[in-house]
Amino acid sequence: MRQPTKPLATIHAITPPRAVAGGRVTLRGSGFPVEETRVLLGDAPARLAFTSTTRLVISIPGDLDGGSTPVRLADGSGETMFLSIAAPCATGLHQVDNPAFDSAGNLFVAYSGSRGQEAPVSIFRVTREPL
Repeated sequence: MRQPTKPLATIHAITPPRAVAGGRVTLRGSGFPVEETRVLLGDAPARLAFTSTTRLVISIPGDLDGGSTPVRLADGSGETMFLSIAAPCATGLHQVDNPAFDSAGNLFVAYSGSRGQEAPVSIFRVTREPL
């Protein structure tokens, strides 16, 4: 008697296609083994936040170099896809809920400080120019 073959797990899409450390990314596909699924970002394991047979939500670890990073299932099934991971350019910052960009690509962010703290400067412009 032949053993039933396990369907090949495949990643079809990654959304969003760009991410930052600590962010979450959704992998859409088919045949994901819910109980046994492991995802690798390069050689680093990703933490799974949600699993189903057609969708995986992963958290991006903080120790990746950034750039185009291969995403694949650890069991070797399916194809390798790529995710663009931002390299950190600053630390000690809090998440920005409503960032704004101007036509030149500058990012404007607000800093409110800790509770009760008054910040001498509350709006910052982050440019594309390296320091």
